[in-house]
Amino acid sequence: MIKLICTGQELLDGRVLNHNQVTIAQHLNAAGYDLGYAVSLPDDTAMIVNEIRRGLNEGAVMIITGGLGPTHDDVTRSAIAEATGRPLYLDEGLLAGLKAYYKRKNKPYPEANIQQAMLPEGSVIWPNLKGTAAGFYISHQNGHLMVMPGVPSEMEAMLTQDLIPKLRDIQPQTNIKEAQCYVFGIGESQIMQQVQSMSQASKIRYEATPWGVKLSYRDPDASIVHQWYQGILAQFKGQLVTEDPDFLTAIMMRLQRQGLTVAIAESCTGGQISQAMTGVPGASAVFNVGLVTYSNTAKHQFLGIDPTLIEHDGAVSETVAKNMAQQAREKSQSDIAMSVTGIAGPGGGSREKPVGTVYMGMATKTEVVVRRYLFQGDRAHIQHQATRQCLLDLYQEIGNE
Repeated sequence: MIKLICTGQELLDGRVLNHNQVTIAQHLNAAGYDLGYAVSLPDDTAMIVNEIRRGLNEGAVMIITGGLGPTHDDVTRSAIAEATGRPLYLDEGLLAGLKAYYKRKNKPYPEANIQQAMLPEGSVIWPNLKGTAAGFYISHQNGHLMVMPGVPSEMEAMLTQDLIPKLRDIQPQTNIKEAQCYVFGIGESQIMQQVQSMSQASKIRYEATPWGVKLSYRDPDASIVHQWYQGILAQFKGQLVTEDPDFLTAIMMRLQRQGLTVAIAESCTGGQISQAMTGVPGASAVFNVGLVTYSNTAKHQFLGIDPTLIEHDGAVSETVAKNMAQQAREKSQSDIAMSVTGIAGPGGGSREKPVGTVYMGMATKTEVVVRRYLFQGDRAHIQHQATRQCLLDLYQEIGNE
C-alpha cells in the first residue's frame, strides 16, 4: 500500500489547503499507482512516529511531506529517526550546499539552517532545486520512506524527478491501460446497480461531475479494458454515454455534425442554458439565439405569447412552455428550440405547482413536446438542475447519429 502523511498544523486549522495531497494523488494515478491512505498530522513528533511505525509494520510505501524546514516545529527528520532507530547525522555535502545557496543570494547563512543538513542514517538524498530543504529516501525493514518538503513547488519538482522514478524501481508497474466514459441522466447508485452483473464491476471507478458520472476502468490487458468499455455501451444502451469529458462540447459537436441550429427561450434559469452553450468555442455555428423572457410582458413582447393564455394557465404551465418553444423556433428559424419556465423559489410555489416545478418544451420541425419536472434544493440548485436537464433533453433528441 502507498500511504501519504502530510505534516503541518497549518493543514489542520484551515490556514493552508492541502494541495499537495491532490497533486501527489494525480501523479501517482497517472503513473499507474493508487494512493491507498492519506492523513494530515500536526507538528507532533509522537503522532508522526506512531504513524510511521504503523506503516513500517504494514510494509507500506510512505510518502511524507512537510516538516523539513529550519524551525523548532519542523520535526519530521527527528520523528523518522526515532521511528526507525536511525540517528541523525550532519551531511557535510548538504551543509556546503546550503551555505553556497545563501552566498549566491548575497545573504548571510542562518546557523539555524544546519538542521536542514541533518538526516537519518542511510538516507538517499533528493536534491531540492527550488529551495533549501532536501528530500530523502530510506528503505527500512519491509517499508519505504519517501520524504519531501511541504512547499508545493518544491514538492512537485521532487515528485517528478525523484519519487516517481524511485517508486517504479521498488514497485515495477506494468503498462496500465485505461478506458473512461461519461454517463448522463442517471445517478451513481443507479449506475452501480446496472453494472453489478459485469465481471469487472468491482474495479469500476466512479466520479460525480457537474453534468454526469464518470466511469473508468484500468487493467494491464488492453483486450479486457476494451471488453469493459463495450459492456458499458451495451449496458447503458439508450442512455447518454460519451467519451468526451466535456458534456457541453459533446452536445455542440453533435449539433454541428448534424447541421442543426438551436434557439433557447428561458425564464426561471435566467440565461444559464444560453450561457452554458455559448461558453463552448465554435458555438456560433449552431447557436442562433437565446432569450431570457423572465417577465410575462417579455414573453408577450419577444415571443408573442398571448397574455390571456398566461392569465388562464399561468406562466409556469405546459401551454406556455409549448408556445415559448414553438415561437422561439419560428421566429429564429432554428431547427430546434428549447423552452424553460418554472418556479425556482424560495417563494412562488403552490399546492398544485410547488417550488421546483419546471416545464420544458422542445420544438422541432415535426412536433412540440413538453415535459414537467420537479426539482429539489435551493434556488441556485433548482436552476442548475433545470439547466442540466434541458441540455440532457436536447442531447437525447439529437442522440441517434
